[in-house]
Amino acid sequence: MENTNNLVGEWILTDPDSFQICRERKDIEELTGDKTFELYQLQAMPEDKFVTAHDIMSLADIDILSVLDCYGYENLDQVKKEYGNGWEQIVCECAFELRSGNYENVFGKYLSWDECVEFICRMSGYRQGSDGVKTPEARKDILKGLAAEIERYCLIFDYPMLKSWQGEIDYDKDPLEEARRIIYQNLEAGNVDAFLKHLDKSESCMAEKLASSIRKKVKNILDDQERSSDHEI
Repeated sequence: MENTNNLVGEWILTDPDSFQICRERKDIEELTGDKTFELYQLQAMPEDKFVTAHDIMSLADIDILSVLDCYGYENLDQVKKEYGNGWEQIVCECAFELRSGNYENVFGKYLSWDECVEFICRMSGYRQGSDGVKTPEARKDILKGLAAEIERYCLIFDYPMLKSWQGEIDYDKDPLEEARRIIYQNLEAGNVDAFLKHLDKSESCMAEKLASSIRKKVKNILDDQERSSDHEI
């Protein structure tokens, strides 16, 4: 019989804003035949305190269309096009976040951010980088994901994608690919002020949900840039 340790994936940090970590559970998949992921994250509570959220999410147990609707997706094909082979993990992450937001999978004492991060690391075995600065590869993945999220926001709420971004678009190439490239370059350079001001004017519930997520991720990227600069000095 194969060692089950070889069937449990490595933890990866999937959302630094909530210290969300995720790993695939192939040991469970072998028994059920369903794509399955284990996740932890911090869940914000009153007075700047946090509790731990933990769950094992099986794709077969998720009402996929209902979950995607909460995140502004029109259908599953849109998610598959955006995330490719990673779509199943994305759906599980979204369902996990909704359960966490409803306090359905949280436990433990109210802790500070650092205490809760330490607790999650101790419970999961996940190890953070020694200086808190992301590797270039990890930072690139975060930027790509955020660029796609901003692109989705702009398309849904009819905001001209290039209105507040610096750079020249090559009109001989795919316009969405060019928009994503320009957004990515501006995120890397920290040129986000005009777009963030637009987000502050969001009115609908769905727009505010997406805007809040984008705001937090942009702030995290800019904070990480500052930590990287301090680290180089």
